[in-house]
Amino acid sequence: MISIPTLLIWGSDDTMIPINYANEYVSNLKDCKFVVMEGCGHRPHVEDSEKFSDIMLKFLGNKVQIAQPITV
Repeated sequence: MISIPTLLIWGSDDTMIPINYANEYVSNLKDCKFVVMEGCGHRPHVEDSEKFSDIMLKFLGNKVQIAQPITV
C-alpha cells in the first residue's frame, strides 16, 4: 500500500478506465486526495491542461520549486 500523500485525478467521462473503478484505487492509497475533472476523458492533463495544472499546484502547495538551469 502506498502511504505517502497521493493525488488521483480522474476524468468524469473516461471510457478507457471508467470512474466506477476509482474507489478501488482510492481505497489502496492511505493518504489520497481524489479529484474528478468534469467533462474530461482519460487524458485530463491534455483535455484541460490549465485546470489540471491548477489542481496539481494546489496539491503540491509550496513544495514546488522551479528548476534552475545547470551551466557547464
